[in-house]
Amino acid sequence: DIRRLFDECLAGPTRLPVRYENRLLTREGKELLVDWHNAVLSDADGRVNAVLSSGENVTELRQVERNLNAARERLEFIVKTVPAVLYTCQPDQDLKITFVGANLETQFGIAIDNALGRSGLWLESCHPDDLPAVVTGLPGLFDTGTYNIEFRLKTGSQQRWVQNALRLERDAQGEPLEVVGYLLDITARKVAEQALREREASLNHAQAIANLGSWETNLVSGEESWSDEVYRILGYAPRTIEASRENMMRCIHAGDLEPVQTRLEHAIAQETGFDMEFRIVQPAGQQRFVRARGEILRDEQG
Repeated sequence: DIRRLFDECLAGPTRLPVRYENRLLTREGKELLVDWHNAVLSDADGRVNAVLSSGENVTELRQVERNLNAARERLEFIVKTVPAVLYTCQPDQDLKITFVGANLETQFGIAIDNALGRSGLWLESCHPDDLPAVVTGLPGLFDTGTYNIEFRLKTGSQQRWVQNALRLERDAQGEPLEVVGYLLDITARKVAEQALREREASLNHAQAIANLGSWETNLVSGEESWSDEVYRILGYAPRTIEASRENMMRCIHAGDLEPVQTRLEHAIAQETGFDMEFRIVQPAGQQRFVRARGEILRDEQG
């Protein structure tokens, strides 16, 4: 096709494209993509005398462009599908928004046009009780390079808990280049945390009335947790000592310690639970009789 175009151009009125690309094979059999720049030289009567062409190897350039387009498509997919609203800001104290994901409007009811070029957009909708902490932490972004806070954001007639995280990007010389961040709706998590706190408070209240405490021990990691009433039974204010098996054993009367340890080891090794009574000694020296009942939970391997 290229040879035919040249022949027609030299023979008549056909004109070559000023610029076009085509593939070439080198002697080694390697395929190259060449960008041709063409100029037709004519005499005073308009007859074609020659064609001046120069070619540029653009194989790597086009591959880079394809890679960039693919990366752009992946980024657009991420921006559209992740639950967080991604955005970028100018790297200065104003933090004017330069880009924001389309899901800003669907998640928080804020139009993109109202966000672009704005600074302090989140501050305007921030709950008054959370505003001081939000404002106080922002200058640290330019010292540490990161900023992360949770606060309540007014969206229409509702208030939603959000997590706002920022990272300052710098160039090779260390100069601020861009601020990238995300805004994530964490309302469901906050509601669940509040419900958990309320259940724990209700459980602690019930245990205090019944003088009944509960504890859990991870037999793999050794981590242990006690309810507030366990601390009180042992003679301590809640959370004033570490919840651990070692501290629990220290509270057991010396005369009962070995039988208790033996019983626990046997239960953990071979049984599904235990039920025993023993004495404890509180920090003030007072002895109390307690009953401990427990269930051993095992994995699929036993």
